[in-house]
Amino acid sequence: ACAVVTVGVMGVVSSTVDGPIRWTEVDPEVAYHCRSAVKNQLRLHGASDSMLVLAEYGFKFVCGMYIYLEDGGIMHADQLAWGGPRPVYLGRFIQWGTTVPILILISNCAFLAEIGMTKTIQRSAPALLLASSYCWAAWLMEVTPSPTARWLLLFLVLFDFIVVCIDQTCLVLQHSHVSSYNAKVGMIVYQFVTFTFYAFLFTLGRFNMIGTTNEQMMYAYMDATIKVFQGAILAMIRNWEDLRTIRHWWMEAVTAKDDFERLVRSACVPIFSVTPEGLISSWNDNMTTLTGHSLDTVRDRHMSEFLFGGESHDAFSALLAAPVEPPLSRNPWQPFP
Repeated sequence: ACAVVTVGVMGVVSSTVDGPIRWTEVDPEVAYHCRSAVKNQLRLHGASDSMLVLAEYGFKFVCGMYIYLEDGGIMHADQLAWGGPRPVYLGRFIQWGTTVPILILISNCAFLAEIGMTKTIQRSAPALLLASSYCWAAWLMEVTPSPTARWLLLFLVLFDFIVVCIDQTCLVLQHSHVSSYNAKVGMIVYQFVTFTFYAFLFTLGRFNMIGTTNEQMMYAYMDATIKVFQGAILAMIRNWEDLRTIRHWWMEAVTAKDDFERLVRSACVPIFSVTPEGLISSWNDNMTTLTGHSLDTVRDRHMSEFLFGGESHDAFSALLAAPVEPPLSRNPWQPFP
């Protein structure tokens, strides 16, 4: 899905370019600015997004395989669940206690990429700790034999969850200047909806409104699809930002190139330019008047064919072919003889 959307975004971006410009044109100045833009974007978000998504995917895979291969792994019993005891899978809560903070950090990185990963972690640390704590508080709520402690832990889970949501909402409102703001807000909303659905499913299980097998199957399915898609959303946002930046500098470079060529063409004096090999690349109207040769005639031909003749032509060709000698080393303060 990420690849399909990325290709679609590239098509939209390229289709919005006016005039005869094509992404396949090769121009040194344009290529330089585009490379600089890409390097700046990579410096901005670097490999941190990819590493976070990879860590989330990897940890989910390891925990999921552990639960599958070990027939649930370490389990406890929820003795206070309505309808009788229900199994509590420790591996599931180990996974949630780690991947939920990672998902929150992934969302925060979308808004805080410009300040770097270290400061992003520092800014997000309280929310990350609360996110991990409400996952483990939910586990304690299930395994505790005390009804009073169970209700207190339930309120603690809800409180921590609400605080994390408020913190991320404040983050969104404080960084409304970031690029692709609406898309990033959509990713945060998607995260809120996903976590709320997990909480709803968890509550249904505690009140015996859904079977144990169905509950665990839905957890496994959501871990493998819905949560994973959040990382894909961030990847699509990053691709969109990169494409927009490249397009911006592409248009800037092309505009500057067109302005320069227009200036050369309209100049009142003869002007021409050549490549390092001496091949003519531009030639204004005054050069055409002076030499009698149009730009189409002289383009990509050696300038010595039109500007030098006889002995001058041979001397100039020899000068271009001769190696450039390095300057003699001398004291710069010594006067010339």
